[in-house]
Amino acid sequence: MSHKLKYSGQVDTMSDEQTDKALRFINKCRYCILGTINTEDGVHLSILTTLEKQELKELWYITRTSTQKVVDIRNNPRCEVLYTDNDNQITLNGTAEIVTEPILKKMLSNVWVKKYIPEGPESDEMSLIKFIPEKIDAVIV
Repeated sequence: MSHKLKYSGQVDTMSDEQTDKALRFINKCRYCILGTINTEDGVHLSILTTLEKQELKELWYITRTSTQKVVDIRNNPRCEVLYTDNDNQITLNGTAEIVTEPILKKMLSNVWVKKYIPEGPESDEMSLIKFIPEKIDAVIV
């Protein structure tokens, strides 16, 4: 069985072709799983909606400010993101930060915000997660 992409290593050393294949898979996934570290319970997993047109060096997500993942990221920015389907997976390790910049919130606001944060992007209840991946493990068949 040949793989379209099998790669394990640093994100910044990937070839353009490897990056392109990884991005095509990420951008086709509707959801991903974010793993943060919770000081009380250990690893905390959350489902996030994938925003359109992501870039591998900087991934963005929308969340409610009052969630456990926001608390976890503020306490420890190290986290992991998993994209998967029936046959393929990409795991990214890196750091995240919570962004509340109003212009960015409005720019990245989408249908998910209208459904789950009816107060809209102007609300303090909407935050962005900016994830900077450092390491990647990818198998895309």
